[in-house]
Amino acid sequence: MKDKEILNQVLNVIKQAGEEVMSFYNKDYQIKDKGNDSPVTEADLASEKIILKGLSKHDYGVLSEETEDDKARLKKERVWIIDPLDGTKDFINKTGDFTIMIALVEKSRPILGVVYQPAKDILYYAIEGKGAYGQIKDQGAKKINVSKVSDVSKARFLGSRFHKSEMETRVAKEFNITRIIPCGSIGLKAVLIASDRADINLNPSNHPQEYDICAADIILHEAGGRLTDLKGKRYKYNQDDPHIHGYVASNGIIHDQIINYLENYKLSI
Repeated sequence: MKDKEILNQVLNVIKQAGEEVMSFYNKDYQIKDKGNDSPVTEADLASEKIILKGLSKHDYGVLSEETEDDKARLKKERVWIIDPLDGTKDFINKTGDFTIMIALVEKSRPILGVVYQPAKDILYYAIEGKGAYGQIKDQGAKKINVSKVSDVSKARFLGSRFHKSEMETRVAKEFNITRIIPCGSIGLKAVLIASDRADINLNPSNHPQEYDICAADIILHEAGGRLTDLKGKRYKYNQDDPHIHGYVASNGIIHDQIINYLENYKLSI
């Protein structure tokens, strides 16, 4: 199956998962705490069930947030990396800032990524080398690109709504950034940058895992931006330990300025 056909399948599956997630949105549902202040709801689990079933015809490995990682994926050349509901706290608090994310990784790099914001019915997707696209509801898909902002002080900074870090405060102060926008899902932050609605986001935490950034990674890069670790290196995926250790996402133009600042500043993360 060609990657374009796989993409169409993923778009169909992720929309189904989104409909299921939204069916829980305005009613009572069960919430559990997984630890580290990380909740999981019935919507997370229902979304994952639909996605895994919809993609099961492919003999690919799987890394998905709500399924135990049995490491079988490490022997596969292609691997699905799935976050069935990124921004669960935003889902619970009804901010709308939550997404569903599906990426396909081949030889440690994402070759396809889809991020869906079901509360607004907006899709973002990319295939390696083919550019990034956004689609609002039933409107036609349009190519998206990052901004051309080069003055960091004029950047639109996406800050965490529930997990604000000292590093965010330091960077904003250092570069005199005043346009700070609270936002939920990590994936949503990245695709907002990809579609020229923001310019930078960063996170020093080692709690996120590959499924939190993988789909958004390829979309942002295909739109002309960058998503890297705190030293400016792009992430490799389908690693034995899927935890990531901080990231910077930007329009690419201002990326090195942020990385250089972080490298020259001793951070406790």
